[in-house]
Amino acid sequence: VLGLACVSASECTAGGYYQTATTSPAMIVSGSGSSWTAISGPQPKGTSKLYSRLNAVACPSASACVMVGNDDNYKDDVQGLVELGSGSSWTAVNGPLPANSIPVKSGPQEPPPHQIYSVACTSVNACVAVGLYESSKATEGWLLTGPA
Repeated sequence: VLGLACVSASECTAGGYYQTATTSPAMIVSGSGSSWTAISGPQPKGTSKLYSRLNAVACPSASACVMVGNDDNYKDDVQGLVELGSGSSWTAVNGPLPANSIPVKSGPQEPPPHQIYSVACTSVNACVAVGLYESSKATEGWLLTGPA
C-alpha cells in the first residue's frame, strides 16, 4: 500500500500493488480498523498491462475517490494511470500526456517515466495530480486537473 485517504473514521481507501508469479497488478483496498477488502484495480480499455502501481489516493467524498500511478507491460510505452471510483466500483484511464511527450519503454530509469505521484482534491469537481513525463529534451513536470 502506497497511498491512503479516509473520508471518516470508518471509511478509508488505499492503493498500491501486489506481486504474483508473473505480474504486479494495481491493488485497491477499502475499509477500516480490522475490516478491509482488497480488489485488483481495473486496467484502461484496450490495454493488457502486466505492471500497475497506484501511488496516491484522494477522496473528496465517500462516493468519489481518485488514485494515480502508472502502468506498463515491460514491452510497450509506460503510461500514467488514473483510477476513479469507490468501494468495489472503479474505472481506469491513462493520464493524458502533454503534446511534447515521447514514448518510453520499460527499464531501469529513475525516476520512472510517465508516472503520476500525487493527487489532491478540494471537491469532487476539483482535483490536481502531479508527476513526471519524458519529452525529447528532458524529464519534465506533469500537471493534470479535473473532477474526481
